[in-house]
Amino acid sequence: MSTVQEQVTPNAGNASSDQGGQDRQGVVGSNNSSLMVDGSVGVIDIVGVIDRINTDLRSISDRVDGIDNSLKSLKSSVDVIADIRRDIESLGSAIQSMKGYVDSVRKEASISRLIGVVGVWKLALCLNNKSGVCYAWRLGENIHEITAIYGDQVVVEVDGVKRVRVSIAYHLCGICPLFRPRAP
Repeated sequence: MSTVQEQVTPNAGNASSDQGGQDRQGVVGSNNSSLMVDGSVGVIDIVGVIDRINTDLRSISDRVDGIDNSLKSLKSSVDVIADIRRDIESLGSAIQSMKGYVDSVRKEASISRLIGVVGVWKLALCLNNKSGVCYAWRLGENIHEITAIYGDQVVVEVDGVKRVRVSIAYHLCGICPLFRPRAP
């Protein structure tokens, strides 16, 4: 590979007297020195380079857009996961609240069973109990609560007075202050 050097001067194409008649071009600097240019160096296709850079930039831009969309999707997924996590925590709180409620109901059911046990004992021994009906208590007009719990058969009318059938509602005997024991 041979190298051809040219001297670039402001008078390109004109031979200078000190160059010995050679056809060389050069660039003259401020001190009138010339710069030798290597002729074997090819000219860069700047348009092609810019086109390749633009193509690469578009490719990079597309990849960045894809990453951005993936991040948005991921952020959306993270938001959904955060919402699910909040829902789970809320459900956990609701479950704890329900456990407290169930414990309260369990305690009340235990108390109700104990009152029922005492009521069955008092029912059999109470002087006010005649054929399963309590003659100590008189019911008023508002009997909806007791019938809602024990049914309509719990209320009987004896001699124009509404009374409680304690053979059904024996829990009332368990808390009754009017208990009178039968003589042995």
